[in-house]
Amino acid sequence: REINVAGAERVAEAASDCGARRMVHWSTGSIYAPSAEPLPETAPKAPGDAYARSKLEGERAVFALNDPPRFSVFSVRPAMVAGVLSRYGSGLVMNLMHEGYLVGPPQKRAMTTAIVNARDVASCAYLVARANLDLPGGSPDDVAFNASADPVNVEEMMRRIGFLLPRRHILGVRSKLAEVISFGYQDRMRLPDKFVNLVGLASRAVTNALNHCRFDRLQPKVPPEAVNYLTRPYNMSNAKAREHGVRCCTVHKC
Repeated sequence: REINVAGAERVAEAASDCGARRMVHWSTGSIYAPSAEPLPETAPKAPGDAYARSKLEGERAVFALNDPPRFSVFSVRPAMVAGVLSRYGSGLVMNLMHEGYLVGPPQKRAMTTAIVNARDVASCAYLVARANLDLPGGSPDDVAFNASADPVNVEEMMRRIGFLLPRRHILGVRSKLAEVISFGYQDRMRLPDKFVNLVGLASRAVTNALNHCRFDRLQPKVPPEAVNYLTRPYNMSNAKAREHGVRCCTVHKC
């Protein structure tokens, strides 16, 4: 929260004080309520974890300084980030598969989620900043843009990742046994949502307990953001971005 809310607000204040005319705030698509249908920027908000809640709060804090034309604030809400440069989004899921924690697809076979390639993320913010946008400024949704390509099937995405990853770990421990018994992602092993959520809660509880005994801060092996990607369908519409000439995806069709 100190970074995503207070930090974002300080950056916006500094930009306004030094005479910048525009600022693009980086938010997240996980602030929306889960939906099987593509959601516009005005859709209901229901952040499912502390990260998403802090990003939504940061959006509102930065928007409070919106004062066009002297200082205009915009927000970009990226979908699940994928690609070779991504350490978030699909990168979280891929790491869980590589470490031998995630051994099967989610329970919902037909679940889809919005996705955007890492190479397109920065270019989207650049296009928003450069565009001569005349938007109503009554709420944060008015100046926000979804950055998303076409939705993808989560199970299919995991199947392709699992095919490429070597099988060398069992529950985070590297072992030759993983190669011998081919331990790792299995298409036919379905993971119920309750089980995935339970693993996420257990991981967070263990991490919190360990952090009480350490000076450095550990992160959960199964972060809540990854759990949400596997159990909550995030689908976002990019119609507003396309309407204003901001194409936020090149790798996947818009």
